Amino acid sequence: MPISESNLTTYLQALSDELVGTGHTYEVLIIGGGVIVALYRFRNVTYDLDVKLLHDSQKGSFFEAAEKVAQRYGLEDDWINAEADKYDHITPEVIADSLDWFDFSALRVLRPSTRALLAMKIEAARIRPGVFDVADAANLLKELDISSLEGAIEVWRHYYPVAVLDELVFRDKTQFLQQAFFLNRTA
Repeated sequence: MPISESNLTTYLQALSDELVGTGHTYEVLIIGGGVIVALYRFRNVTYDLDVKLLHDSQKGSFFEAAEKVAQRYGLEDDWINAEADKYDHITPEVIADSLDWFDFSALRVLRPSTRALLAMKIEAARIRPGVFDVADAANLLKELDISSLEGAIEVWRHYYPVAVLDELVFRDKTQFLQQAFFLNRTA
């Protein structure tokens, strides 16, 4: 079942309700499609929420509660997942610049700032069918009123200051951003 702006809060509230019994407050950073769908509305739906739990020791009980919510609402088992942990996209700079989004009784939800979300899209730089990174980046560039390659690279370097900027990496990021800027010119 797709996750939309209209049902996201319902699912997160249900997750918090499941977590109340643990006696803990969970803090998660939601990235990617969930933020794009609910906050920026560049897309209508996503099929999962990529999260980073800010306290790793709580993973087991968090995902057990998520499974119960999935069963109750007919969601995919991985409707909320730790895919964000598999990548180096969640830098200390991204976390430091995160914003409060929802605050439920047992669940505090953060989201990246618009600049951080753009930087994460540039860092991933995925150009393949079924991945919305180029379109998302194009829309985020518009949202931030960034119209130059230099401006976009500056945002990326702020959140990924230790990224090696060799010729190959620079070419990949430039190619990705050129496609995003092209989308903006043709839209």
